[in-house]
Amino acid sequence: MILRPERWNASGSLVPVVATSLLLWSTLYSISKPNARRRVTIPLAAAFTVIAALNARNFSSNDIVNSIFARFIIIYFSHSLFILGFVSSPELEDERKRWLIARSMRPGGAHGPAIDDQQISDNASGSSNYVFSYKVLLNPLCFGTKWEVPLRAVRGGGGDSLATRFAHKSRSITPASDLKQPSFPSEIRGKTLQKPKSRIMFILRRLFTLFCRYLALCIYFDQDLFFWMPRGIPENRDDYILGGDNFFLKSLPCLLVGRCSNDAHAHTQAVRATLLRLHWVLVQIVPDYCTLSSYHDILAIIGVATRVDDPSEWPPMYGSIAEAYTVRRFWSSFWHLLIYRSFSTFSKSILAILGISGRHPISRYTHNILVFLLSGIMHEIVPWLLTPDQCMKCGCHHQIWRFVLQVFGMMVEGAVQFVWIKLERWLFGPGVEQVRLYVAMKRCLGYMWVLFWLIWVAEQTYFPFTYCLAS
Repeated sequence: MILRPERWNASGSLVPVVATSLLLWSTLYSISKPNARRRVTIPLAAAFTVIAALNARNFSSNDIVNSIFARFIIIYFSHSLFILGFVSSPELEDERKRWLIARSMRPGGAHGPAIDDQQISDNASGSSNYVFSYKVLLNPLCFGTKWEVPLRAVRGGGGDSLATRFAHKSRSITPASDLKQPSFPSEIRGKTLQKPKSRIMFILRRLFTLFCRYLALCIYFDQDLFFWMPRGIPENRDDYILGGDNFFLKSLPCLLVGRCSNDAHAHTQAVRATLLRLHWVLVQIVPDYCTLSSYHDILAIIGVATRVDDPSEWPPMYGSIAEAYTVRRFWSSFWHLLIYRSFSTFSKSILAILGISGRHPISRYTHNILVFLLSGIMHEIVPWLLTPDQCMKCGCHHQIWRFVLQVFGMMVEGAVQFVWIKLERWLFGPGVEQVRLYVAMKRCLGYMWVLFWLIWVAEQTYFPFTYCLAS
């Protein structure tokens, strides 16, 4: 971890903390007022975001914490912009009604023969609107709303949320006086009235998981392990030269098929090149996975312990790594989707401005490129805020390329999968998909493909940047 105690003081953190507090207050207050003119809040929120982001370097003495803080500011503003600028007032008020109705149906809530408009008005008074604001704004996955990112339901907890079920069952709200409790689907009523999951067990599980993530980070950042290289020779600038010694054509075959078994030096260099590339693959995954998930666990524990949230409202931030057997599934089924809803909406708006309809053949991949481009821009902004000297010297555009290149990986695997399926059915017939050994073999090939793809992307992005810094 990068510490900067010599250039950090506690008073300097006041500016980003105050700006962030004002950003949160202004947006939460705007959403808490039914039928308010929310778009006027956007310029104010943007100003607080800029102030907080420009001072993110002073938030703490740890650059990793500062990086997460800067990304939080950008992600929160993006999601707020989606809610304030792209969700219409009737849509938001419909969602408020859904939430209030769902809240009244919970054990201990208001259970009457009917839920009328007066009850909605009564329930919306006081702190309820602020809780609703919290549920909407500090929820970039839009979990439990009509804008929910669909894949979150399969990551655990999604199916147990009343708000999610009700939002999916009733997309268009009718007047509250027409919504009788008996008219709700029986599965929703049963799910609502059953005994909720144990908060104590949820908190204990999250505490144990948090401890495991802490141990993983301690092991990962151990100096001897993190910088270990064969024969104790530390990494140097020459390791990042991408010349004629292509890793995939020389070093990898050397290890896999023993082409350099008689040359000790070549074998050592091949091991060194492989370890270095695996290191950079882990750099792309492990710190974010463990750190962001740890913060997510802490917030989940606080939300559930204070009874503001239910355990079912806190599914895991990341999916299972076992699902990452294609590049597309790596990003959609394993990686977090915190920016997907807002960036996807922005992308669709850009496509609409360009006149590219959703039915156009290139629409899907253009949409993907724009989403990853926006994500890359966000990740490039962060080092410009925290380490501007490095970006001035070597540029930080490798962050943009790292994300945009993912779409080309999806294109390649999409073409290969199309041909593979045709050949598969022609050679083996349609029943081959049920053969477990065959499916396992395809999974293993998929994992190898994703690993090699991440290695290649690291070579094209991190290696030139690191070589420049070492020069």
